[in-house]
Amino acid sequence: MQVDKAEQDKQSAIIKAQGEATSARLIGEAIQENPAFITLRKIEAARDIAGTISGAANKVFLSSDSLLLNLVSLVSMPNPDGFNAHFA
Repeated sequence: MQVDKAEQDKQSAIIKAQGEATSARLIGEAIQENPAFITLRKIEAARDIAGTISGAANKVFLSSDSLLLNLVSLVSMPNPDGFNAHFA
């Protein structure tokens, strides 16, 4: 019984590591194809943080830097349509 559990734990750790490696590879490819992917991940992280904090009974005040968004330093990126897109 103990041996079976140890084998299952070992197999679980291997599968988890393989999944994390695949995830890291896919994120790296997405960043190479589109650097704005990082901005999207920052926005998603900020939304998750805001959702967690909004459910709390306490009042919390955060700066934009605390939410992983540096809104002060906007980078202007040219758009193929001739308009400028702004990303943090």
